[in-house]
Amino acid sequence: MLSTLRSSFDRLERQRHALLDELLAHTQAQLAFVPSPGSWSLAALIQHLVLVEEGTLEFLTLKAPRPANGRTLVHRLRWVAVRLLGPRPIRVKAPNAAIIPVTDVPVEKLVARWEAARAALESYLARITEPQLDLLVFKHPIGGPLPILDTLQFLEMHLIHHGHQIRRIRAAPGWPAAAPTAPPASAIA
Repeated sequence: MLSTLRSSFDRLERQRHALLDELLAHTQAQLAFVPSPGSWSLAALIQHLVLVEEGTLEFLTLKAPRPANGRTLVHRLRWVAVRLLGPRPIRVKAPNAAIIPVTDVPVEKLVARWEAARAALESYLARITEPQLDLLVFKHPIGGPLPILDTLQFLEMHLIHHGHQIRRIRAAPGWPAAAPTAPPASAIA
C-alpha cells in the first residue's frame, strides 16, 4: 500500500478502535438508551457508522473511478465547507435513508461487520497506484466527487462528528448509571 494511504488508513483504524473501546465499555442499558423520541441510541449510532462505511466501500468498489477534471470549483468549495463544519458539534440530518439505523442489530454483529468493511477497505487501498490517487472514487452528498485521500478524510471527520453525538447522548437526562461494581473481597470481611 502507498505510504500516504497507509498513514491515513492506520490513523482511521486507531480512531475506530478508540471509539469502539469507548462505546463497548458501556452497559447494555446505556447502549440502548434513547435520549428523546426520534434520537439514536449509542447502539444505533454504531449501526449508522457501519452503514456509512459499508456504503462508502460499496461506492468505491462498484463505481468506476473518474478523472480529476470532473471536480468543479463549486465541488472544491463545498468540500472545503464540509471539512470546516464536519468535525464540529453541529447536528446534521443524514442525507440518505440507507445510512439511517432502522432495526436493532446486536452490537457484536455490528462490530464484526465493521471489521469486515475495514478489511475490505484495506484491500481496496492496497491496489491503488500512485497515478490513481487523483482519480475521483467517491461522491460525498455535499462535497461532491472526491479522490481517495479526501474520502478517507471524510471517514475520519465522520467519526469525529459522531463523537460529539456520543457526548450529547451521555449528557442527556435519564442517562442510565453504570452498574455498581461489587466491593473488593477485602471490604466484605
